[in-house]
Amino acid sequence: MPGFSLRVKSITPFTRLCLIFFCSALLLYAIGIGNFAEIYFDELTHVPAARKLIDEGINPITWHPPLNNLFTVLSMMLFGDNPLGWRALSVLAGALLVLGLLHICFRGGLGLERTAYVGCLALSSHFIYVHARIAKPDIFFCALLVWALALLLRAYTTAAPRHKKILLASSACLWGLATSVKWLALVGFVLCIGHFLLLQVRPAARSTHTLHWHSSTLLAPLTAWQVLSIYTVAYLGGYLSPYLLTADLSFMADFKTIWQQQHSISTEHAYQSTAWQWPLMLRPIWYGYHPVGEALTRAVFCLGNPFLMVGGLLSLLYSVWRWYRTGSLLACMCVIFYAGFYGFWLATARGAAFHYYYFPALLFLLLSLGENGSSLLVRQRGAAWAILALAVLLFIYYLPVLTGVALPITPYLRYWSWFDSWV
Repeated sequence: MPGFSLRVKSITPFTRLCLIFFCSALLLYAIGIGNFAEIYFDELTHVPAARKLIDEGINPITWHPPLNNLFTVLSMMLFGDNPLGWRALSVLAGALLVLGLLHICFRGGLGLERTAYVGCLALSSHFIYVHARIAKPDIFFCALLVWALALLLRAYTTAAPRHKKILLASSACLWGLATSVKWLALVGFVLCIGHFLLLQVRPAARSTHTLHWHSSTLLAPLTAWQVLSIYTVAYLGGYLSPYLLTADLSFMADFKTIWQQQHSISTEHAYQSTAWQWPLMLRPIWYGYHPVGEALTRAVFCLGNPFLMVGGLLSLLYSVWRWYRTGSLLACMCVIFYAGFYGFWLATARGAAFHYYYFPALLFLLLSLGENGSSLLVRQRGAAWAILALAVLLFIYYLPVLTGVALPITPYLRYWSWFDSWV
């Protein structure tokens, strides 16, 4: 049109990088999403619960807050009661989780190349891959957790008071939503405050990140109030939604029910484990194992990428040293949040616990390995690429038992179950 001009703001290299990884993650997690045409593992609980919620307005999952299963309900409403409908939003959450990790790294001071390096490690994570392809609330919880941290990290390092308030409020909203999925988010919220205070007493951290104390002193009361508010709104919203109009509005009674049920789990399960076994990969879980005819079977194996698990622990020890020596913001975050999320389960007496409870803590092992591994790109590029190549090769090696493709029965124990406790 004559006289008409359209100004398009140029896309920054970081935005371009985010788009590439977001689309790559969507494609990676979506391919073969229907390999399991039937529900498996925790889908046996969450999909029937979602059906009951849609059809009758009754939520049978009383041991978690209401938002825990509403993502599955929304996914089925959008895409139908089929394998795609059960898992579509999990795929999206997985891609958003990878995107959030990129933001944490870039805003934490890593350059574009090092951030891309961490993104490649994230795509090779077995835990993220498996949970992005199952109707299970863990991927939604972790995505909300990572983005809450990403926004909080941005608030740490911005000087503009108005921007800081917006970022803090947005982060608080995500903390509230995460708490409405699982109460474990409250552990992360407490760790955020501890992380902030520790950075304030480490002067070396100010050499790479300017932390503005006076404009952040309201962080704890401001976000605490918002987390509680968002949690309450999400909780009540579950009751007031069209699918729960018949439910009794008994907030405190249900709060007590969740608390009691979380502390009274005593049923034994073939795959249950204790927290000390998780970093050592002593009791991973076969999420699904379904025969296809007489000679074939489909399987999904919930096992962390062995290289990321072992290498991440070694890297975390180095992060402790880097935090002590330099006050690195990301190193501090990795150490504090890993110790907090994993230490919580070490200190919690619970009747039944499982390998996938390690998921939130594992994210910070990944970040630690990504930060320290990518630092080798400056002087020892060969070593840096070797670390990434090992992680990717192990991911490819395990891919057949992560995707649920039909394979001969015999090789399962021989190729992928390295130890007797993995069966």
